[in-house]
Amino acid sequence: MKALQNKLLILIVSSTLIPALVVMAIALSNYGRILKNDSEQIMQLMCSEKRQVIDEKLLNIEQSVHTIYHVAIEQYGNTESLWQDDEQFSKHISKMRELMETTVKYTDGAVSVYYRLNAAIRGPKQGVWLLQDENGNFIEHEMTDISLYDENDIEHVGWYHIPIANGKETWINPYYNRNMDEEIISYVIPIFLDGKTIGVVGMDITLTELSLKLQEITIGETGYIVVYDSDYNIVYHPDKSLITQNLSQVGYSENVVSAIRSGQALKVLEYERSGQRMHGSLNYLDGIGWSILGCMPEAEFTREQKTATQILGIGYSLCAILLCVVCIFLANAIVRPIKKLDAVAARLAEGELDVEVQATTKDEVGQLAVSISRVVDRLKIYIVYIDEVSRVLDGLSQGDM
Repeated sequence: MKALQNKLLILIVSSTLIPALVVMAIALSNYGRILKNDSEQIMQLMCSEKRQVIDEKLLNIEQSVHTIYHVAIEQYGNTESLWQDDEQFSKHISKMRELMETTVKYTDGAVSVYYRLNAAIRGPKQGVWLLQDENGNFIEHEMTDISLYDENDIEHVGWYHIPIANGKETWINPYYNRNMDEEIISYVIPIFLDGKTIGVVGMDITLTELSLKLQEITIGETGYIVVYDSDYNIVYHPDKSLITQNLSQVGYSENVVSAIRSGQALKVLEYERSGQRMHGSLNYLDGIGWSILGCMPEAEFTREQKTATQILGIGYSLCAILLCVVCIFLANAIVRPIKKLDAVAARLAEGELDVEVQATTKDEVGQLAVSISRVVDRLKIYIVYIDEVSRVLDGLSQGDM
């Protein structure tokens, strides 16, 4: 009967448990894929949201500089009279100073604002330069004499010559400004009128100030952002030792380096940095040409996926165990009455007719039990008949007629 029971178990398991396991494997795979897609979408949304935060901070600077620029243009009128008349020029500078003081106070992150005129107009130091002091107040400082420095001297006069050379508003990548003794980022608009260079108007953000703003931005619990300028140097990273380093020096896998250098905006990418697996989303600040890489360690990125998959796997495993128990119960339920019939058949084979066969089910096994019971009853009748015939034959042999 063990062989029959094993066959039944194999049949039941192969027809129920194996398909269930296949379905479980497919479900886990699809569920894991869905969870991964959800995690990628959440990652993309978080990174996009953080990009907008940075965009708003930079846009605030741009709007303030454009305000000053347009007011300056409106005041020019007859430029020859403005530049030659000391009183008129003084009023112009006073109005610009007042506007700049008001504007920079309401420009988050700005540490310096300047309106610098071409040296050929009124001399090498004409304009207004307001610099924030340690108390947060903006104090006027003497303008830098740009005639003392070569046009390629970025540290002293890059803020003036680069936008003019570009011929348009320009975000200047982080550089060391010797006039301020700080690593700064500048947004500058060159002023041109009738084909002549009038000067520039701009604002500065220190790299330290920008880093303080950016370190408030997180991706999930352990994630962070990395900001690269248009030359692929790191503007911001939580690890301050990496700031100003080039992309090629940081140890990223080739897919990230290639994506950033080619200007590809990627929703989510998997990469390695110094041996650690990461997931990230790559965004761009079009106006400034910077790249923003949102980063999240793989452990956090896949945590919810693993937890949900484990719960689902445990649920399926419990169902499989329950199914096995049910299969064993069913196999026993089928084999048990057959075992009883087998025991009855063995007693009948030994010639023991004093047996009782009970049909406990109404299926084929129950019908077999009824048939065996009928056979036993018939055999009992035959035995009685044979015994009677035997007695008659014995009497005849003894002359008992």
